[in-house]
Amino acid sequence: MTTLFNNPPATLASSFMDRTFDTLLGLKRLTLSEDGADWDWHFQVPAWAWALIVIGALGAALWSYSRLIGKPWPRVMLAVTRAALIVVIAMLLAGPMVVVRDELDEPDWLLVLVDRSESMTIADVPKDGSDDPNARIARDAQLRKGLAQYPELFTDKQLGRDNRRILWLGFHGGTYEIEGADDPETAATGVALPPAQGQSTAVATAIEQALQRAAGRPITGVVLFTDGRTHEATGADLVRMLKGVSVFPVPLGSPITPMNLKVERVEAPARAFVNDIVPVTVYLDQYPADSGVDPDDVRVRVVDAQTGKVLAERAADPEGLDKPIRLITRSAAAGATTMRVEVEYTKPIDQPDAPDELLTEDNVGQVVVEFVDRPLRVLYVEGRPRWEYRFLKHILMREKTIRSSILLARGDGTFVQEGDVETPLPRTVDEFDPFDVIIVGDLPARVFNDQQVRLISDHVTARGAGVLWIGGESAMPVSYDGTPLAKLLPMRHPAEVTALDLTTGAVDLQPTPSAGDLNVLRLRRRGEGEDGRWPKQLPALQWAQDVGKLKDLAEPLAVTTLADDRTLPIVVRLRSGAGQSVYVATDDTFRWRLGTGNLYVQQFWVQLIQMLGKSRVALAGDRAAIDVSHRRIEIEQSLVVTVHINDPLLIERDLPRIEVGVFKRSSDGATTGRPSETLELLPVQRPEGEDAPRRQTFQTTWRPSDSGKFDLRILTPALANLDLERTVTVTRPDDELRDPATDHPRLQALADASGGQVVPLDELDQLTSLIKNNARRTANDSREAVWDSPLALIIVIVLLTAEWIGRKLIRLV
Repeated sequence: MTTLFNNPPATLASSFMDRTFDTLLGLKRLTLSEDGADWDWHFQVPAWAWALIVIGALGAALWSYSRLIGKPWPRVMLAVTRAALIVVIAMLLAGPMVVVRDELDEPDWLLVLVDRSESMTIADVPKDGSDDPNARIARDAQLRKGLAQYPELFTDKQLGRDNRRILWLGFHGGTYEIEGADDPETAATGVALPPAQGQSTAVATAIEQALQRAAGRPITGVVLFTDGRTHEATGADLVRMLKGVSVFPVPLGSPITPMNLKVERVEAPARAFVNDIVPVTVYLDQYPADSGVDPDDVRVRVVDAQTGKVLAERAADPEGLDKPIRLITRSAAAGATTMRVEVEYTKPIDQPDAPDELLTEDNVGQVVVEFVDRPLRVLYVEGRPRWEYRFLKHILMREKTIRSSILLARGDGTFVQEGDVETPLPRTVDEFDPFDVIIVGDLPARVFNDQQVRLISDHVTARGAGVLWIGGESAMPVSYDGTPLAKLLPMRHPAEVTALDLTTGAVDLQPTPSAGDLNVLRLRRRGEGEDGRWPKQLPALQWAQDVGKLKDLAEPLAVTTLADDRTLPIVVRLRSGAGQSVYVATDDTFRWRLGTGNLYVQQFWVQLIQMLGKSRVALAGDRAAIDVSHRRIEIEQSLVVTVHINDPLLIERDLPRIEVGVFKRSSDGATTGRPSETLELLPVQRPEGEDAPRRQTFQTTWRPSDSGKFDLRILTPALANLDLERTVTVTRPDDELRDPATDHPRLQALADASGGQVVPLDELDQLTSLIKNNARRTANDSREAVWDSPLALIIVIVLLTAEWIGRKLIRLV
């Protein structure tokens, strides 16, 4: 009643009429009295089409009544009524509706991408306010400090005004929303930024995923905090994907290319003899390649990881840091020894402009060597008591690291037995098995029967033994041509080997670089270090052989240059399956005793014998061994995993397969209890028969899909108690710390191509003028159809009724 008396009668009448009309139109959500209410059609018919509809309806109606009998005017009125009905039906078919016009303001989005890859931890930014000109801070610290200088920049007071949505995304290989970024002030101060731990930087992927998060919304720009390093292309394809969205890069890190040294890899034999020479080869990676670092300022040392004792130390190769650095170590203790390699760069005091090293965390590597405490076992078979035999025999018997069995052939086919251990010429696998190296002198091939020839060949190629051939005037190597043992000789045609004509000069032996790589032929005086080189004055050799053309895999270790400037190999090495052989094309080294005794002669032969024996000890585990083709590989590269079984009892079990578990190490070096992957190794076909080599080999190929350090351990119960494992380091091709340089020119190119601008970190307030308001207004109309309303039905019924009554009145029905 209060409402009734408080409203004027005209207002009440208008309100009643509005409600009545809305009811007739069947409106439930809308009303014609609303502001912005209007009529509209579901099917938009142009005015000229409506005119045609009206004319057509009127024409059809007049024609339908033109031939009927009756007065003209009543028929015209009925025709008009029918035409009106046709027009009304056409209007209903067009879908009349009531629409209330409205617009929606949609704020724009600002995408902020923050690089969270591991390269952000690189400390290459000069530290402001520090007395130390070489003080540096990490790129991540630079980012946090820069954001903290503008605490209100990303709030609703500046870039976040007008209800703009600011989306903070961290990225490395992909994007993720930064937790706590809903509070712009917290995000702006850098507190909410997660640690930089990503293993790659995918700028293009990050921008694509950010655009997908804001798909269908107005995007005002992309602010990109990064150092610019990425393995992805950021060219035309990325610009097309942006579709007009501007990128505003904020470069991080130093634009000056830093200098960095890194231990790329360390190589050493997996097994060695106690007190034997163990070469450790270190490969360095420097960035940039022309860093200008003097190799004399780089020291490399090998340290016993357990005791901290320095085992070897030297400067880098004078020829450059890209050359491998070889250090010689030894160990008097048996068992596995972990050797840590450390690289130290010292900036010259008198060169203040010399570069500083960027990172030192990657200046460390390590390798594990298992030292075997047993003497090298050598079988020496000679055909005649020549001078070389006499001195070599005494060297073998005096050398404490060697146990020898020496056989000198007699004319009746028997042998004189000498050496530390007397033994007949082996005839079976078990009799050959103890020997790591076989030395064959000037002995005719016919001394060995067919079975012995096959056993020697298998002992070298399958079991990893070494064979040392000493050339001679009588039978070596011409008598071995055409025999199975010829494949162990480095020359192509043993029968064509001849003695050199030395009437014009003697033989001066010179080692090749390959000898240095293998740490043989290093003759040094007493008191010299392990890096002693070939003596300048050695008595010349008076007899040697021309071995002719070598096999493709043969490798000269020492050569001589004749008077006619021809260079001929004298000491040649050949890899033969699991083992190796060396041919010495002279028996005249005893002449080096002049003035020095056995010093140089002993070093020459013992170093060769020890090198040949290392292949056997590297493969010969106590019962079994696991080996890998590479200690360091990249993701998706192939790695061959091999397991050798040497124990006869295990071989008799005839295992159908061996399972090897892959265990990933955590950051603290620990491994999980369960393997992340299991490899199945299948047996490799081996020779059959009673005298076949007693070793069973299993192999498979592994392609790692993740980076890190992995321990490969045997899981098969029959071998699990042997605790056999190998460690493999898997790296990513886009390793963040492999290349520590920034790539600011890439960011400049991306900004130019997208219509953006590079913004320095200390001038972030430029963003307020660079980023424009891209908010948009979109139609938000409300519609309700009225073609099925009561009013439409009433109009149709009224017109039909009017025509029917009219026809009755003029008697047309």
